[in-house]
Amino acid sequence: MADERDVPAYIVFSDVALREMANKYPTSEAEFSRISGVGKAKQQDYATPFVQEIAEYLKTNPRLVFEDSFSEPELVRPKRESKPRVNDTLRETLKLHHTGLAPQEIANARGLTLGTIYGHLATAIENGEPLRIGEFFSNEDQEQIKTALNQAGGDLTLARQLLGDQFEYGQLRLFRAAAQRL
Repeated sequence: MADERDVPAYIVFSDVALREMANKYPTSEAEFSRISGVGKAKQQDYATPFVQEIAEYLKTNPRLVFEDSFSEPELVRPKRESKPRVNDTLRETLKLHHTGLAPQEIANARGLTLGTIYGHLATAIENGEPLRIGEFFSNEDQEQIKTALNQAGGDLTLARQLLGDQFEYGQLRLFRAAAQRL
């Protein structure tokens, strides 16, 4: 399909969306619409051929359960084999955070994107840095994000859509990292 449209394959569907299809086996347009990254346009363009192909596959093959499937309703993510490393640029972000600067102020001071700063902070938490979630999110925001992540099975893209793009991807990654440490 990507070749027919003369676009890279990831433009049709990301690896995340394809893995989710491989885990969930959507066999109806309604199930297909719940796959991460499937909006109205992709639903219209791809639902029928993908659903038909999946249904055809299931006629002769059993459903498989993969290690990284999300089977529990609580916030669950696959375990990483190794932690991301804390490097000098991440340490600089932490140093500025500890001086009291907000993420946007750190981004401005360092000439980096806000998403990069949130990524640094999430990586720091994943590596055991004791950052408190309340430093970044109000109690109301925490509840909204937790609910959306649970509904999305931990998928950040889908959670962001459920929240109406109220939060940036990096914020959701930061929250997920902090929530997993609780």
